[in-house]
Amino acid sequence: MREAVLPGIISATISRLLTWQKRGDIRSEAKPANIAKVMLSFFLGYVVQSAMIGGINPDTAAKGFEGIISSQLGLRRWSRKYVLFFQNLAD
Repeated sequence: MREAVLPGIISATISRLLTWQKRGDIRSEAKPANIAKVMLSFFLGYVVQSAMIGGINPDTAAKGFEGIISSQLGLRRWSRKYVLFFQNLAD
């Protein structure tokens, strides 16, 4: 499945992100491939959490995510932690 499906999902997401980037919705220095991979990881995590323990619906997920990214303090603290987390995964 991974080899057949995931590249197509990533490619389609990158295409959409490039459109948003050209429109100015995403910073010009952002890398759409990186954003697409993180978006996919959030989506897969949402699916697994919903299936395993429930208690989360799309509205709750969207509001929670918005709360994280809309806070400057949260953005500074979380972004560095996520960078370190994902760097450790790659090692």
